[in-house]
Amino acid sequence: MGAYEIITQAIGVCGMIMMFVMFQQNDRKRILICQTIANSFFCVHYLMLGTYTGSVLNAISATRAVIYYNRDKKFFGSPAWLWLFIGVSAVAGVLTWEGPISILPTLGMIIGSVSVWVKKPKYIRILSFIPSPMWMTYNIVNSSIPGIITEAFVMTSIAISIVRYDILKKEEKRPAEK
Repeated sequence: MGAYEIITQAIGVCGMIMMFVMFQQNDRKRILICQTIANSFFCVHYLMLGTYTGSVLNAISATRAVIYYNRDKKFFGSPAWLWLFIGVSAVAGVLTWEGPISILPTLGMIIGSVSVWVKKPKYIRILSFIPSPMWMTYNIVNSSIPGIITEAFVMTSIAISIVRYDILKKEEKRPAEK
């Protein structure tokens, strides 16, 4: 493996680490900060791999996370942003068409736009699980080792965070049964 391939994989590993950290957050803004950083790394990683659908969709996702982070400000709070990112993702999938495989990350990005639009971290986690198998398939086809590992980590991380925040915390709030 040459220096270029090592750098390409290292950049993907940085994105992978940030994705894992992202789902261990229980605060919407921290989730979005981690997502911006992770998507920026993956944008470069996919670009270096020559997989342009993945690269462009990750650039869109990083931009989307910045906009959604500021959602509490009047200009950024409009639902028009959600629809804009859904539309831009669909157009990007068409313009960077790599064959039918491009449908998976494009659909995943559209679902992801909805997942980070919602305000409650619980729903972010649940909806964020859906795109993972789509991205996993895209990564397998395009030989993105960090991408494959990331999706395995993301699915595991989401499961852990659902247990931590949505199941165990719920059980703590229930009155003791007698």
